[in-house]
Amino acid sequence: MHEPKFASGLNFLRSVSDYPHRPMWFAPVFESLVQQRSFESLLNGTDAMLPWLLPIVATVDVRDIAASKKLIGLMHVFTMRGDVTHAIALDAESRIQTRQHYAPMVNAWSAQRKIVLWRPTAFNLETCHDGVYFMKQLDACTSVGLPTIPGYAWWADAPIFERKDFFDFLRRIRWPITFVRPPFLEHAAYMCYKHHVHGWDLLNSTLWFENSQCHNQDQLKGYAFVWSRDTCRDRLLQFHLDRRLPRSKYLRFGPLACQKG
Repeated sequence: MHEPKFASGLNFLRSVSDYPHRPMWFAPVFESLVQQRSFESLLNGTDAMLPWLLPIVATVDVRDIAASKKLIGLMHVFTMRGDVTHAIALDAESRIQTRQHYAPMVNAWSAQRKIVLWRPTAFNLETCHDGVYFMKQLDACTSVGLPTIPGYAWWADAPIFERKDFFDFLRRIRWPITFVRPPFLEHAAYMCYKHHVHGWDLLNSTLWFENSQCHNQDQLKGYAFVWSRDTCRDRLLQFHLDRRLPRSKYLRFGPLACQKG
């Protein structure tokens, strides 16, 4: 969290405080105590929100502020609360959108042991947009000392992390090389880790998952999504609330330049 995103953070906190199922906490990560106090001053005495607020102040790595804040925040959450089994490293522009209990959704994410990947065609991830998506995934996997995976895992589903293997994943991060070409896609690296270390299966799709609505996601059989771009009552989260959905072709297939070949 930083000041330009405080309004989004408040909206997310409202969705947490209104959510009927407990326990669930919102742990915003700030770069200073001044930032934390500034955010909390916006609550205006709304005591109903306070029990679900778990603020964290972190010393960030300036080479990649966003990734380092998320990793430090996750480390603090799993260290401070022994009852937390899963944490989701969200951007502020998100909200809880369902009234269903989160536990079956999050547990299903773990139990299905599957990783959804964007792969525009069978062979051209290495060349689309001059290989930028291929290099981002390669860098993410290299940063934890593992081979790459044949698709793009970033934004594919909610960035969930599990307590049971998070600290092993964290120990594998090669800090000297992680921030050579920022941004470090920490959840893409975690998916690489889940595949190579824990044997999670890969599901390739031409869907551009970052912009997928529920009916698009439903085309991928055998996988239960945790989030969506549009309002969808059987997904726990809605994300990218600060962005308009693009044209349908872009939504369905991703960057059209990647469809050649």
